Amino acid sequence: MMNNYSDTPAISIVMAVHDNADDIERHLPLFLQQEYKGEVQVVIVDESSTDGTSDVLKRFCHQHNNIYVSFVPPTSRYVSRRKLALTIGVKAAKHEWVLFCDITCYPSDNHWLESLASTISEDTEMVVGLTVCSADTTRAMQFFHAEESARVMAWGSRGKAIRYNGKALAIRKQLFLSTNGFLNNLKFKRGEYDYLVNEHGANRVIATHCDNKHHLIIRRHSQHSWINEQLFYKDTYRHLQRRTAWTLIHILFTVTTALAYLIPLAAIVITAYLSQWLWMGIAIGIEMIAYGMHAWLKGRRLRRVALNMPYALIPLFSLRSMMHKAWIALRYAISDKSEYIRR
Repeated sequence: MMNNYSDTPAISIVMAVHDNADDIERHLPLFLQQEYKGEVQVVIVDESSTDGTSDVLKRFCHQHNNIYVSFVPPTSRYVSRRKLALTIGVKAAKHEWVLFCDITCYPSDNHWLESLASTISEDTEMVVGLTVCSADTTRAMQFFHAEESARVMAWGSRGKAIRYNGKALAIRKQLFLSTNGFLNNLKFKRGEYDYLVNEHGANRVIATHCDNKHHLIIRRHSQHSWINEQLFYKDTYRHLQRRTAWTLIHILFTVTTALAYLIPLAAIVITAYLSQWLWMGIAIGIEMIAYGMHAWLKGRRLRRVALNMPYALIPLFSLRSMMHKAWIALRYAISDKSEYIRR
């Protein structure tokens, strides 16, 4: 249902690109084809690309009068070029609402922008939109992303947004400029959306756009880029505010889930060793109930963020997710922390 503030607020879509000529060719038309009654401007800031991105952007500018293109000076140092590019884009935006998007993503259909704008009310200051992995992404990547998205959306819907792992973040231009945007974290290469949501999540009116029919889709990334993204998040997380509750609840959930499986499993082993077949059958039954409850509860959460996975597989992927996060934590612990700072 549309809000009564404005069904179609004017929006400036801001994107930062770097060597994304192919992505622009494939995805930009899908943004331009949105069936949206309000005025839409597309601002694209090039981070000194070398792959022909500039030529592709010039061609699109000649074909569409609502595209504005700018560039990050190649001499910019000591600051995140991505955050600098997005800041340039915000300043070039001519509308009140700025929608940060990533050109490696594309809308699920022509009504995505209309659906996202329907969450904006007169009091809304920021909107976090759902982003899902493409169908050709590995099932493990889809699960890990959806698992985190479910947490992000759940916290955001309660007015306690801590971070944001998507690629569709809308914010009022005046709010961004009046709070100096990325000024406090310009030295960090990435984490642009996490820092914005973390800064404003506790004292601003944030809406969540969690429509499993109308959303952004992330094209398949390589394993290397996916791992790098998670390592950068680990570094970003160290600098986020209000993360204690987020961390403690995650640890509590992880420990509780592990115990729900390990205790019945231990009982199965012990009763089998003692030849207590009746008690072993009871322990197996409890293990199956734990497995089923976990699959059902988590499956419901994942379906809200557009991941339809067979319930029987969900506990297995949950276990794999725990192991993967531990491996990422280890990789980050032994990494050179200066790699995450712009020099």
